[in-house]
Amino acid sequence: MEYAADVGFVEVLNFKLREAAERGDVFVPYKAAVVPRPSTSVPPLTLVVEGERDVYIIRCIALLLHMRGDAVRELNVVAASGLMGLAPVAAAAARINPGPIVVIADGFAGAPALPNVEQLEGYDHEIIVVEPWIDRWLGVTSIDLQASRQVQIAERVREINVDALAATDKEFGRLVKLLTS
Repeated sequence: MEYAADVGFVEVLNFKLREAAERGDVFVPYKAAVVPRPSTSVPPLTLVVEGERDVYIIRCIALLLHMRGDAVRELNVVAASGLMGLAPVAAAAARINPGPIVVIADGFAGAPALPNVEQLEGYDHEIIVVEPWIDRWLGVTSIDLQASRQVQIAERVREINVDALAATDKEFGRLVKLLTS
């Protein structure tokens, strides 16, 4: 309703009714659909994660941010097939992608630093280590989600209170900031 003061309540209501009729979606935030993207070209953000499930979790988080009205950067999310592949895949991605690289690794309760991290020297990169697993952001353990289907993961992501989790989890807060900056 914050945009109603600027453009008028009737325009915002008409927009929402049109979206509901055309797309069947009554929860499209006005600002996400109407506010133009910045005119400066921002290179895509490349995220390198351990596996395909992590790719899906990151994409669901980005969609959640978009659905609540945040402007989310264009993303390239790549699975590295495990912890040992994170740095080499991120280095390869940095050579072919113009934007920054974010590596997201499971922490495994104090495991040693990311293997082969020296391969990232000289590239614009950030490393986010989630203790103990990325699944913690969903309020479950990795074991709970091991056999979970994508629908169950998406439901868990929709339940995330982004602001509360970002305030209590520094690494999640960093991820949200990177996805929306």
